[in-house]
Amino acid sequence: MLRALLMAAQLAGPAAGQADCGACDALCRQKPARECRACVRDCLRAAPAGARDARGPQPLTLPAPPPPDAMSAALRGMEKPEVDALLASWRKEAAGREALCAAPEPVKYASCGLGQESDFDCRTRIGRHCSGELDDLRRAVELLRARGEELEAAVDPGSAADADYCAAHAPGCIIDDETGTPRPERRVREERRRREEAAGAKPRCYREALEPCLNACPRFADFRPRLRPAGRRRGTPSMPEPRCQAACEEKAAAACPAGGAP
Repeated sequence: MLRALLMAAQLAGPAAGQADCGACDALCRQKPARECRACVRDCLRAAPAGARDARGPQPLTLPAPPPPDAMSAALRGMEKPEVDALLASWRKEAAGREALCAAPEPVKYASCGLGQESDFDCRTRIGRHCSGELDDLRRAVELLRARGEELEAAVDPGSAADADYCAAHAPGCIIDDETGTPRPERRVREERRRREEAAGAKPRCYREALEPCLNACPRFADFRPRLRPAGRRRGTPSMPEPRCQAACEEKAAAACPAGGAP
């Protein structure tokens, strides 16, 4: 708990070439919280202005998200790259704010009383950042994520839009075995999975790995009439040895990545 107080110093820490409050570490392991807090606050007070400005939940670096209805309307006019860029920015903002707002109060309010702002105004501002603004950010991130998925699903297979998307998002695309062209990886795998479920068959790579292995398995005599092929004499070897078959199935599953082409 006491060591968590050092988070405030780390936010303005030596990685940025500014305040280094590592000297408080040993003290915070041994002394009461009041002395630990005082050490961290003194260190931060002596830090350059840039270090002090970097502490604590700050006002949104982006325009505040509009209400959900207005947000949905605005997203309808945006293209996928714009949605992706805004989603990345707001997701990063929300993640950083959630981490700070979840910190113990001594850490959350460590910056209060060090600047021109009064302690009360500082605490009020941070409380606002950690309530309404954070909720707005979470809603905006969810709306952006849903809109991104909607735009991705709207791309027609093999269309020029597919090529444009993959040109801008090459790491997120793979070659579709059906069309031979780059397409968004998630959509390709989802379509493969649906085709496999509809056909009730294993993927092609699974079958290609399984069949040669089963052919090499020793056979055993099948004495069960319901499984014995018609016309075979009783006791004629007809099926792979069970342990060998199980081993082959494991090998085939390992050799075939999830979502392989059917």
